[in-house]
Amino acid sequence: MDESQQMAQLEKLIRLLNRFQPEEDRSITVPVTKQIAKALGMKFQTVQNKLKEEKYTIISWTSLESNFFAQTGDLDKLFQNLQIFFKSNPRDQYSSQMANVWDLYSYLARMNNKTVAQVQMMDTQKLRNAFDVLRQSHGIANALPMRYFREIEIIAVAFFKDDESRRKYDNVLKRKQLDGILSEIAELPDGIKTNRYFAEGCIREIQKVFPDEDAAIFVYNSCGKLPPESIYEKESTDIKLMCSCGTLNRFPSMKQAHQGKCSNCGTALFMKCPKCGKPVLNGVASCGNCGFFMAGLQMFDSHVRKCEEAIKLQKLSEAKAELEAARACNPSADIKSLEMQVRALEGVLERKMQQIETAFGMVI
Repeated sequence: MDESQQMAQLEKLIRLLNRFQPEEDRSITVPVTKQIAKALGMKFQTVQNKLKEEKYTIISWTSLESNFFAQTGDLDKLFQNLQIFFKSNPRDQYSSQMANVWDLYSYLARMNNKTVAQVQMMDTQKLRNAFDVLRQSHGIANALPMRYFREIEIIAVAFFKDDESRRKYDNVLKRKQLDGILSEIAELPDGIKTNRYFAEGCIREIQKVFPDEDAAIFVYNSCGKLPPESIYEKESTDIKLMCSCGTLNRFPSMKQAHQGKCSNCGTALFMKCPKCGKPVLNGVASCGNCGFFMAGLQMFDSHVRKCEEAIKLQKLSEAKAELEAARACNPSADIKSLEMQVRALEGVLERKMQQIETAFGMVI
């Protein structure tokens, strides 16, 4: 990096540190200042002077103390966003992308003349029922805005089908609150991200949204995109992971958890992302490293089966659509045999069409 890039990285780091401490009480230790200078390849004096400009007190001992996404907003703007959203996102990816367009709590509040707080206090079954009523009331209206809203209501019924689904959706909204800090962390050099002083400050900030320390550490490591040997771990870490069978499993480190299996049913607790190869906790909607929609893997076998059925019935367009859906669900899966079957069907249908055209030509 040249000097201007180094200074830009330092300024970005300082903006991030500013989140941890109020302006009237900003301090940082000499050892940490030296570590920052080393990680950025800068002179200690340059880093120290910049920190002083930002009202930091340089001290010799270690010390660091450190509106919900839901908005109502304009319906015309919402409609524009929905058009973009439905054009760019396959149906099976709604769960990971929905919060980018419109918070369902706010949407239901707007449709029922309630406050967002009132809607959030409703139990899961009542939320599901409320969205179901809206969906049925919209019927099969052809007006574009109504069709898009009806799509949202269909999605919402699935999001609120049970408490577990609702918890996952709420976590998507919580994660949105951290977008700013997480994107800034991701862009910093690994030498900064692996610094315990810096990491612990970031984790405390993340805990304002995800109070559980283990969850906050997981979010920090996911956004930092560090190699397994460099991820942040608590000293004397006790990693707790709940299996789908209900058994709580404990591991002394995240590295061991990545290879671990449930002590009760033997299920692997992590699976490899088919896109980037990083370990992803079972049950998580998307890969924290590359964003691949992990829940789509559950649909892979279904799309393969439907493609095979379409081939048997000689429905070429349907077979092609299911093949593409299977490929999107699991990019690393070997489906060459299925691709060959689809191409063979295409060849058969082309030959039939040629025979028909020839027969018509002879008649004429």
